[in-house]
Amino acid sequence: MHIFVFILITSVYLFSSTRRFPGYSREGKKFDADVHRQHIFGLHVANYMTSLKDENPDLYAKQFSRFVKAGIEPTSV
Repeated sequence: MHIFVFILITSVYLFSSTRRFPGYSREGKKFDADVHRQHIFGLHVANYMTSLKDENPDLYAKQFSRFVKAGIEPTSV
């Protein structure tokens, strides 16, 4: 019975540790909640869309063709 409790506690710790999420810095061993929040809301995708649209419009149109077809802009992500 004790082994099952140990496995349960260990798995809960491993899967709830902030080390697994975007925003954790291995070098500084710190967690940046703002970076994690940006990933949750897809802001990193919007930033990539904006930079790609400015730098290479043809690649943007190819890579985000379904977004363009649906009328989704980087500001609406």
